[in-house]
Amino acid sequence: MKSGETPSHYVLEGLDVKSIDVIRSVLGQYGFIKFCLGCAMKYLIRAGKKDSFYKDIEKAVNFLNYILETRGEEDAESHNISPGQRKHIL
Repeated sequence: MKSGETPSHYVLEGLDVKSIDVIRSVLGQYGFIKFCLGCAMKYLIRAGKKDSFYKDIEKAVNFLNYILETRGEEDAESHNISPGQRKHIL
């Protein structure tokens, strides 16, 4: 599988929607960033203990890249992120 391709088991059957997009939509930007940070931490903590070390690092990087993609969506007001939440995102 090429980098950037989504495995079929992460696409909702019959809808052609990625599960990560559903999570992003349901959680909103603030919740999505927190979700991605948690997932990245999980893969960094377990690096090399389940999958190969580099495979776990790649998985962590994927979640960090999802966070970086939100930079283009940084209009906090349009994403219902209060100033208090913004200071606690990272």
